[in-house]
Amino acid sequence: MTTQMTPMKRFSSAINTFRGNVNSYFKEVNLNKSAPKYDPTAWRDDKNSYSKGVENDFIMIFNCKGIEPSFAISFTYIGLPPEQHKVEVSIKKGKDNKSIVTSGEMSLEDFRIKLNEMNKLFNDKAFIKTKSETSILEKVSEVFLKEKYDLTGEIKKATKDIKKLRESKRVEYKIDELEENVILTTKGFESADKKFKKAITTSEESLEVERLEELLKQAKENLKNKTATLKTKYKVEELGKDMNKAKKDLHDKSNQMNNEIDVEINKLPGIVSRRLKPWF
Repeated sequence: MTTQMTPMKRFSSAINTFRGNVNSYFKEVNLNKSAPKYDPTAWRDDKNSYSKGVENDFIMIFNCKGIEPSFAISFTYIGLPPEQHKVEVSIKKGKDNKSIVTSGEMSLEDFRIKLNEMNKLFNDKAFIKTKSETSILEKVSEVFLKEKYDLTGEIKKATKDIKKLRESKRVEYKIDELEENVILTTKGFESADKKFKKAITTSEESLEVERLEELLKQAKENLKNKTATLKTKYKVEELGKDMNKAKKDLHDKSNQMNNEIDVEINKLPGIVSRRLKPWF
């Protein structure tokens, strides 16, 4: 039985070239065909507890480093003759599947031509200078979907809209007045805090604390010196060593003695040794 060559293997060289040109901007995830599966942990906005599965035989998903948009290349070929193999390229512009736009199914020859066109574009000096997630997505749409995707324009428009929204919200929440109030209250606080710190530092109470702290410091040093002198005078450390040695000698000799006595007791008849052991 002859093993069928998949479209991915047939175009492996061109696909790998494409991957190499986008992998710095997109993280690739590959999925094989799968049926919906039960997911008992589904919650929140899920309509049911089943995954959607994967309809196509193989999908290459290129995620924009964890954010949208993203795009995918889907292959359908299992159980079909080579002339019926199909490829579909889609772009997910937003957060949900309603934002997906697609090229529709194309033949392998159409896909080959467009894939080569993309790879050729990656070598264009003008494109290289502006190469980014945005420009790649725009070209994927232009080449594979045959439609203009002005993502750059959307970003500019969104930037302008958000800037306008921020300006209106600053007026609504009186941010300018609040910022001025922060400046005024900060100046008042810093001035009062400076006066407070100067007054407390030069106060009689603070000076008295400093004097007492210096006395305490000196007293601790005197106590340390006195402790060392008295320990030497009364030979505390020397006598402590003698005491510990005496205790160790007693412990060692007591154990040796008891072991020797146990040996002698064990030599006696069992009933005699059993009676003697509790006493010794």
